[in-house]
Amino acid sequence: MSFKNFNLSEKIAQSEHELGVSINKDEILSVSPDSIDNWEYRDRSENELGSIEDLIDSIKTNGQVQPIIITEASDIFKPKNKSLADVKYVVIAGYRRWLACKKACIDVKCVVRKVTLPEAVGILLSENEKVDVSDASKGFLYSKLIADKKINQNELSERLGINKNKLSNYLAFQAFPEEFITKAEDLSNISARTAGYLRSLFKKDQDHVDALIKNARKISKGMGERSISQLVENEINPKKKPDSLIYIKNKHSKLIVSADGTLTVKSKNYESDEYMSFLQDVEDIYKERFCIDD
Repeated sequence: MSFKNFNLSEKIAQSEHELGVSINKDEILSVSPDSIDNWEYRDRSENELGSIEDLIDSIKTNGQVQPIIITEASDIFKPKNKSLADVKYVVIAGYRRWLACKKACIDVKCVVRKVTLPEAVGILLSENEKVDVSDASKGFLYSKLIADKKINQNELSERLGINKNKLSNYLAFQAFPEEFITKAEDLSNISARTAGYLRSLFKKDQDHVDALIKNARKISKGMGERSISQLVENEINPKKKPDSLIYIKNKHSKLIVSADGTLTVKSKNYESDEYMSFLQDVEDIYKERFCIDD
């Protein structure tokens, strides 16, 4: 799309629909991105942001087709990376566009809004549901909002339109040990349901915790509950290898010597000439090794 075909009214309407707020084109301002910071409750990992460079190229070519929503920084709307003295606004919606403009050193089109905390939380939750945000990022956000008493579980469950059990699974990410999170490196492939299952394993004994931490990287690639269960079981109760040695074998038969000296012979056909030949080979090797005369 070229900038000359840009329809501002259409994009304003699109922004209103996506963000759930009404926007007047006269409200749109150009603001230096350096006077804006991320809101403390917006916490998405870098690998969930998509290509910021592609967004920068799009903004440079077509302009910023949708404004971001910002509000004045305050004790309620605290900046994430800077102090209140260093920034004037925080981003409520449109974090990727602000970040792209900041990296490109160009002013960002904004709408400044005085919003209540519940309204801001609502916009944030709505935006998270509409973009590709992992269950882990959602889970950490929900946990922080509840821990800081910005919203309770009942209200959050109702706002998200999910039952309490599903919300509990999202909150399970917060229960992961720090060592597991560090070793996993990336939790974006772990579903909320799997997180709930992992939390139940972390509540068991230290052996379970150690097994999960040891295999954190494997689990983080998206293993399901059954695979995780088998993985942990194998770590805690490894299958013992048979304490035996195959003394001799051929295509059809083999002789197994156990640690206690027991001899076991296995064959596909005990009546075959091949089996009789095999027994003769065993006898010859036995005599040679132990120097037994006829």
